[in-house]
Amino acid sequence: MTSIPEPPPSSAGASGVTPSLETGLAALKQGDYSAAITHLEGICEIELHEPSLLRAQMGLVVAYERTGKAEKAIALCQTLSKSEKSQVKQWATRTLTDLQARFSQKKSAPAQTLQPSNPTAFQSSPAPTSSEAGANPTGFVPLDNLPNSSKAAANPTGFVPLDNLPPASEAAANSTGFVPLDNLPVKPRQSVPKAVPPPPPLPSRRSANPPALPNQEAQPSAGEGSKGEREQGKAGESESLSTPQPQIQNYQPSWRNAGRAQNWKPLRTPKQWRLWLLQGATVFLMLAVIRAVVHFAMSTINDIIVKLPFMSPIQAFYYDQTQSILMILLALLILSPWLLDGLLELFYGQKPLSVKTLETHSPEAAKMLKRVCWKKKWPWPTLKVLPINAPVALSYGNLPRTARIVVSQGLLDQLADDEIAAIYAGELGHIANWDLALMSVAVLVVQIPYLIYWQAADWEERGQRLIQSPFLSSVFGGTMAVVSSLAYGIYWVFRWPAFWLSRQRLYYSDRVATQTTGNPNGLTRALLKIAIGIAGDVGKQRSTSYLLEGFDLLIPVGCRQAITLGSCYPLTPIEPLLEWDRSNPYRQWLTINTAHPPLGDRLNILALCARFWKLETELDLPVPEPAGKKSKKKPVSPAIQNSPLKTQDLLLQGAPYFGVLIGLIFGAVFWLIGWVGVQMRIPEISWVLRDHQWLLTGLVLTGFCLGTVMRINSFFPDIKPANLSNESSLPALLANPAALPLDSQPVRLEGKLLGRKGIGNWLGQDLILQTSAGFVKLHYLSKFGPIGNLWPHSPRPSDFVNKQVIATGWFRRGATPWLDLETLSTSAGQTSHSGHPIWSTILAGVAALWGAYLISRGGL
Repeated sequence: MTSIPEPPPSSAGASGVTPSLETGLAALKQGDYSAAITHLEGICEIELHEPSLLRAQMGLVVAYERTGKAEKAIALCQTLSKSEKSQVKQWATRTLTDLQARFSQKKSAPAQTLQPSNPTAFQSSPAPTSSEAGANPTGFVPLDNLPNSSKAAANPTGFVPLDNLPPASEAAANSTGFVPLDNLPVKPRQSVPKAVPPPPPLPSRRSANPPALPNQEAQPSAGEGSKGEREQGKAGESESLSTPQPQIQNYQPSWRNAGRAQNWKPLRTPKQWRLWLLQGATVFLMLAVIRAVVHFAMSTINDIIVKLPFMSPIQAFYYDQTQSILMILLALLILSPWLLDGLLELFYGQKPLSVKTLETHSPEAAKMLKRVCWKKKWPWPTLKVLPINAPVALSYGNLPRTARIVVSQGLLDQLADDEIAAIYAGELGHIANWDLALMSVAVLVVQIPYLIYWQAADWEERGQRLIQSPFLSSVFGGTMAVVSSLAYGIYWVFRWPAFWLSRQRLYYSDRVATQTTGNPNGLTRALLKIAIGIAGDVGKQRSTSYLLEGFDLLIPVGCRQAITLGSCYPLTPIEPLLEWDRSNPYRQWLTINTAHPPLGDRLNILALCARFWKLETELDLPVPEPAGKKSKKKPVSPAIQNSPLKTQDLLLQGAPYFGVLIGLIFGAVFWLIGWVGVQMRIPEISWVLRDHQWLLTGLVLTGFCLGTVMRINSFFPDIKPANLSNESSLPALLANPAALPLDSQPVRLEGKLLGRKGIGNWLGQDLILQTSAGFVKLHYLSKFGPIGNLWPHSPRPSDFVNKQVIATGWFRRGATPWLDLETLSTSAGQTSHSGHPIWSTILAGVAALWGAYLISRGGL
């Protein structure tokens, strides 16, 4: 079985100390050069991540010079001067020239000595410009190039010189004493205009570390030092991507690191009964959906068996399976902690996480867990860790004593101390709110078809290598493709009953995390860094991992919503991208098909909590203008006031569904007429009650047809060269707070296609276009319709994975942005056509004909 390999263990140096980039840089800043050299030399021996390696080497140059080891400093500078990263090369060249000049003076004049501790040793070299600093691919600011305190106010990079760093007493919570460059206090991002640097050349990819986000040069660190860095690289293949970065004026990504409350008033307690009522509804929906799927499957199997010779139907399949399903769900509830333990250990390499290890990453999280468990009289929860780079967290179990809290190694590495504590507090919120047990069962239920889906895809790939006969290989591959695709469809059906609870419970857990830590800004940063890290992992792996998709119901930030938001963050300000999430009045209706609430909505609530405690907010989210004192309307965001939404837009958006609702209403009216006819013994109308099922179904289908036809022209406008937009307009499309999926924008996007290969992507489950402006999810429908997705034809979009492509289609802004494809083509001339408009028309026509037939049949 396929499993995710574990990351290589960190090596310890000769002194027995495990090398740490953060500790080495902290020692360098504190003047402990011997410790700095020990750690940084160890990093240079084991580090494969190129930006981290360059940071360590640049730090070593400074440490060698300060300790009088000029020969080593010169040798290392000569190596760095050959770097493909232009900013590193320029810095190394300047420093090498300065070192060689002063070292030659030392040789010719023995009386003169180098001053190892002279902090101005390199100041003869010109300091880098703001544009150079903004494009620094390593995020390392050499000590000699730090601005003096008199220029700190005008510093466009937000870097603070060493003499202006906060004293050690203010960094007590920092386990290393190191103040990361991205965590230094800065002015608000909008207060200082910054020039956008030209895109630097793409570096070569290190063989052991594929690129995370090839469209970004340096992403703000998510925590300390190099923890959150992403490496820009090229694919190392014939279809390498070299798209430039969009020129967003006056923007450089940075974290404000807004403070936290010290003594805070309690927040208003949410109404817990709503969550309990929602859990009851979820149980009912889950039972109904599972029962319907099982009944349909058994009935279909018996119908097929009846038509086969020499076989008789299975009698047990005719019985009601409700009681059996209830017993199975109860067994899953009791065994959920251990079943999920085994699943995560077997397929994803989950391991125990000791308290000592947690304390090294987040002392605050360990203290918070002890405090809350003591206060609630809970036993210590079982802590686990997943050896993956994507920052995720999840919890499962059926009782507080059986609860498991699982985080990934990527989360521990990419988030800061207080941010990790905020995420752990949120997971404790699920335990406190008692939604943990039901969500554990829901995840176990969806794992059954999901495992069949990706294991069948994996078996097909292995079978193609082992089976020699072309005929047998074709039969086996086709069978696995059908099994895999059907299992994926069932997986999505089983997910649907848990969507409502999955969305709402996150609001409750955010409230618990905020109240427990007093740190709404820390939770804001944590959620954004999780989104950035997930997008980085997708870019690095060139596909969405099975863990991110299979356990999407449990993780704090949805994989689909993180893909676009996380990839756009390094290129454009985050606040406009969140405006749709927080101010679109119909966002709750448009998230009905998602497992997570709009991220901007959650962050807006956290900003309100920060304002309630008189704190500076991490994000500059506009405050909604209050309605009049006598008005019952909710406050309206300034952005939505400038782009008002019309009710008819929403009606047209949901026209097919409203058509179904109208059909149901008419069916109920006719049923009432038929009932009256029976009671009054009027045979001319009493037949309606007798045949109401046929009539009701026919009216529902007719309503769906009329609704689909009404919106089809608005949903799929003609694509012409004159109305096509490109990827440079994506930030504006994403930021429109009044946009609906109905507002179809024809676009033509270029980039690299990411996603899974083989039958695991025959339905277009994982198609992501990596453009210069960010990632965009692609929706594909075969021109032969839904069945055509299963039919073995070529070319299909999965054949273009990891290739440079041009995608043409309709961009839609909903809870998650996506592009409905019309065509997907490569530079080699291969083109895959999609059939969204024509099959919407065909579907409406079939519904109309079928509905008319049923209505006429009901009247006979």
